[in-house]
Amino acid sequence: MERERERIAAATRDQLIAKEKHHAAELSEKEQRIRQLESQVQSLRQENLQGSFQVHNVTMSQSVGVEMSAGAAQTAPLPTKRVCFC
Repeated sequence: MERERERIAAATRDQLIAKEKHHAAELSEKEQRIRQLESQVQSLRQENLQGSFQVHNVTMSQSVGVEMSAGAAQTAPLPTKRVCFC
């Protein structure tokens, strides 16, 4: 009877250890996946930031181009004075 209890206790302990190992492996896989996703998010943020800068630069250059072309049509020659170094 005592041996049967010890056998059952050992089997129960082994089952608990196996479950703990299984849960630890699952946690490890989930943590690895979280790290991968965090890395992806960081990469996408960097791409987004670079894209935003590119859009901003294109928008600004188009804006400056429009202002310069509009201003060029309206510019008059600057008044000049002739200076004699006689």
